[in-house]
Amino acid sequence: MTEINRRRMLGAIGAATAGAAASAFSAKSVFASFSAPVPGLRYRKYAGTDFHPRSTLQRDGSRSDRAYFDNGSIFSSGANDVFVAPLQLPDGALIRDIQFSYSLTDDVPILVQFYGFDLENHFTGFSETIAPPIPSDPDPLHIRTYTMTGTPVRVDNSTWGYVLRYGPQEPGPNHILWGARVGWQSHEGAG
Repeated sequence: MTEINRRRMLGAIGAATAGAAASAFSAKSVFASFSAPVPGLRYRKYAGTDFHPRSTLQRDGSRSDRAYFDNGSIFSSGANDVFVAPLQLPDGALIRDIQFSYSLTDDVPILVQFYGFDLENHFTGFSETIAPPIPSDPDPLHIRTYTMTGTPVRVDNSTWGYVLRYGPQEPGPNHILWGARVGWQSHEGAG
């Protein structure tokens, strides 16, 4: 009889713990949430950890680096710089959607970029500024998604090498990159 009471007690404790954990997670989003997938598009996702400093050594001798925050996210540590992730898609693919997931907890904007470089000092692409929320939001787990407006873009791998770039305007955990997602079609109208 004593064992049955222990089992009931342990079962009740387990249920209460699971309920508390579920309510804590449902009360606050801790995962990067991109928009719903669009039928006919393929997606390539990049974690914040896929982005690396453009240069780890700045002209003034200071060092650029990134720090891991949580769930694959990063923020700038050391001298501030742009963080870059190479984008590799099939030649002729049509990019329809580029999204960045981020946290911004101060009043300084973030820069996001999509560029193609030809290795002859030419480039193509676009750069957009993400304005801080008004009023400011001090919660780093309040993850926002920004959709770039420069698409569609036809991939031409014989001319350009493509990158995604994330530019926090200051170092530290006020500007967290959770990740990016690129939606594309292999050719016009097909997935």
